[in-house]
Amino acid sequence: MFPLASARDSEFFGTDISMSSVFVGMLPLAGFILFIIRPKSRSAWLILAATIVMLFASFGSYTPVFGWFYKTFPMLDLFRFPSVYRLFFITGILLLSGIALSAPDAFSRLKLPFATLGGIAAVATIFFWLKNTNEWNFKPWHDAVNNISFTQAIAFQGFIQLLFIVMMLLALLIKDRTKLLMAMITLSAVNVIVAAQLNIPVTVTYNLKTSEVAKEVKEKAVADFPVPEVRPVVLNNDSGGWVSPFWRNLNLFKKQPAWDGYNSFQLKNYVRFVDDESLRQRQISNNWIYFADTVIAYSEEPIIVAPASLHNVCYVPANEKDLLNIQPASGNSISVKTFIPGKIIVEAKTETSSALTLMQQHYHGWKIYDNDKEVKPVVTDYLFMTIPLAQGTHKIEYRYENKPIHNALWLSGVTLIVLIGFSLYAFFSKNKLQALPK
Repeated sequence: MFPLASARDSEFFGTDISMSSVFVGMLPLAGFILFIIRPKSRSAWLILAATIVMLFASFGSYTPVFGWFYKTFPMLDLFRFPSVYRLFFITGILLLSGIALSAPDAFSRLKLPFATLGGIAAVATIFFWLKNTNEWNFKPWHDAVNNISFTQAIAFQGFIQLLFIVMMLLALLIKDRTKLLMAMITLSAVNVIVAAQLNIPVTVTYNLKTSEVAKEVKEKAVADFPVPEVRPVVLNNDSGGWVSPFWRNLNLFKKQPAWDGYNSFQLKNYVRFVDDESLRQRQISNNWIYFADTVIAYSEEPIIVAPASLHNVCYVPANEKDLLNIQPASGNSISVKTFIPGKIIVEAKTETSSALTLMQQHYHGWKIYDNDKEVKPVVTDYLFMTIPLAQGTHKIEYRYENKPIHNALWLSGVTLIVLIGFSLYAFFSKNKLQALPK
């Protein structure tokens, strides 16, 4: 009933503010109450049960349902936020409300549901308005909505919802069913639009003009992809003074890699590396591409980190240690020639047998070529790509190719074109049949 409040206290809800609202509008909510108090068919009971299960799943760790889905069903462990399930709960509410409102006598029975919702809105408005008597501060609109408290949001939106409920109750007095239906649809649409507009300053817009932000971004951003300096990874981070309101992954504007960039999709091996604090702190002091001076095998986890006196260490599974026989040399050199999305080209010169580590997560699709010959990497430190190099000069190309994604793109495009063509054919064929003389 109070979606603005859902965007005011993310700690209370335990989720992101963009995923805490289940608002559907006052008319569908009244329709759902009507559905609850009226007889139901077997299929309606099934939809209701599924809707309740989706609601419990959206609560995450507060109920066992999300964990059961996560561990039991394939692909349900591929997203972070349990509140995604709230979308299915909303869909269920709308379906059940539609079932109730489609009955011939539905609108004549809506007085009790609306009265119930009106009572809740009135009590919430009066209680929380009086509770915040001395705290109201009506600033410019954007700042006012951004600074409103959780209880103020309930009071403010409760008053608005009460107005809509009163208007809907008055609309029920209309005798003409068509006019009544149009009035209800209009009020319901405006109700949802007003609720969305109230949340926009918190979840969508910013108090700086887009043109001003875009101008500053254009002045500071890098247009092409410069070759990054070979230096310790710890120096390549996503922070630094930049353009408000941007605050994470700022390295993207500079076209530079960063070890601490935020991504909601994390590979298991990345989590292992980051969670192993001793290993992480030690390895991010290495250059983002480096020759290993020491190779240490591990068979148990967590990895036992070598003494600080050893530099440029890479840790390799015990069963693959023989693939990286190295002889450290001071004359080895690296020169990065190309650094663009999906391709890194490096020229390396080695005086002895060596191991070259690129601190890029190994994932299917990455291919490495040494002097145009494909080389299979050894996964070190849980996730990085290390290749053995013989003595001599090497041109090494790291190339990322995800052919299944490209194939899926073509398949989706062709399917879309076929469906559009079929729809147009069906539409014009139907019109031709209707135009034929009877």
